[in-house]
Amino acid sequence: MKRIAMILLSFALLLSCVPTPEEEYVVMKDTERLVDTVQAKNPDETPIPTTDETIDNALVKTDRHYTYSYESANGLLHIKADADVYLPKTGKLPMARVKAGVLTDELAKAIFDKVFAGQPAYVDYYNQSIPATKAQLAKLIADYQEMVDTGRIETEKDMSREDALELIERLKEQYKTAPDEATTPELVISDGSMLYRERTDFGTERWYELNAANPDVGMLDVRRPATDNGGFQYYLSYQRGSIEDLIGSGEGEDGRNMDFRDRGSYTAHAVNATDTDCTFGQTMSPAAAVQLCVDFLKDLGVTDVLSRPEIDAYTLDSGENCYYLIDFVRTVNGTQVAYLPMFQGLEHGDVALPWDYEHLRFLVDRDGIVYIIWESPTEVTKIESSDAAVLTYEQAIETFETMGHIVYEAKTEFYDIPYYIDVEVSRIELDLVRIREQDAPGRYGLYVPAWVFYGKKAGYLKQPVPDGMIDNRMETALLVINAIDGSIIDLEKGY
Repeated sequence: MKRIAMILLSFALLLSCVPTPEEEYVVMKDTERLVDTVQAKNPDETPIPTTDETIDNALVKTDRHYTYSYESANGLLHIKADADVYLPKTGKLPMARVKAGVLTDELAKAIFDKVFAGQPAYVDYYNQSIPATKAQLAKLIADYQEMVDTGRIETEKDMSREDALELIERLKEQYKTAPDEATTPELVISDGSMLYRERTDFGTERWYELNAANPDVGMLDVRRPATDNGGFQYYLSYQRGSIEDLIGSGEGEDGRNMDFRDRGSYTAHAVNATDTDCTFGQTMSPAAAVQLCVDFLKDLGVTDVLSRPEIDAYTLDSGENCYYLIDFVRTVNGTQVAYLPMFQGLEHGDVALPWDYEHLRFLVDRDGIVYIIWESPTEVTKIESSDAAVLTYEQAIETFETMGHIVYEAKTEFYDIPYYIDVEVSRIELDLVRIREQDAPGRYGLYVPAWVFYGKKAGYLKQPVPDGMIDNRMETALLVINAIDGSIIDLEKGY
């Protein structure tokens, strides 16, 4: 308790000294101006970031609690807040240069060795093309011809009669050279090397890829661009078992962020990452599951990440198994980078994030790690300030109450018919957020302190958002305020 009190006191002293920005609500960022502003107040620099950090909860809950309620004049927008406030346990907010990390050959090989543990893995195991046999093609031709003849082709296959007849002719040509018996593709054993790939069907795209699988162990896919053209992303995924058993990741119909394919319905529970009690049919506690992932990352030399304090536990209603969904975030000298959930969801069709935010996610069941996804890894290159000055909590709240309804009221006007939006803030954190670095080549950015208002949002056309709908939505970053100049950071644009 003494340590927490000292942290809060140090923040109180620091935040009380920060002047109100000259421009109260700035839209565009000048990254060099931000650096100059911070260094003018705190000229000491830490040239090399600390990478060997303790993976632990980096936040401390304060005694502040924020409540708020707002309804727009047109009745389309409702904003509520019932939120606790969290500050970095380190008591410091660094500013750092960051660039896109690289999934190197060495890292890919280390992961390959860990997941397959000496068992054979085969190159492109699930991507092998197995030609159809004459018997299979003959049946397909007969089926399509029968649907054409009976007039059922449009309703059953959503095809016109002309398109179906063209398809039948193509299948007949394919039949001429089709094998009589099913063939098995020749399996090539992978040694964990990244292979050069090129695809030209949608323009030229070149990358290096490790794609290897063993149906009894799992499938590993690691990709990186051959050249950074601003499009292709660094990407890693692993799933245990055959691809048919993959537990997918995405926002389902109920708004949750997991899709248990072909496994029936499930129930989600929020659990604490430090909980040592086994719950919901698991034989592994949440803390043990987190530690399993931490050890996996440490073996790869990744120590500057930590798990989110709350994780989701998913129990299948069949009682078959229980899964922990664990998200990790990057840290800079022990201060965490904001958690920006996957599938953030762009609201504008004309704007695309040029450099995705980093995502590192594990799924763990009672037998171990089921699934890993790692997208757009980052690397800190320089600490510009070990402790940047920040806006006070009161200034952040004032900005939220001034700008929050402006941001979301604009979204209610995207359609020609009424679009209702409900926003509920449940948590406020002082984290680091990456913004784009202006006029820099490739993927370069700046980690800046930011007040992040987390919560849930839901939209509905024609009538108010149904009761309970927002309860099942994903938690996301609702509004992000640059804690140096008070500007709003647009996550969809990256600045």
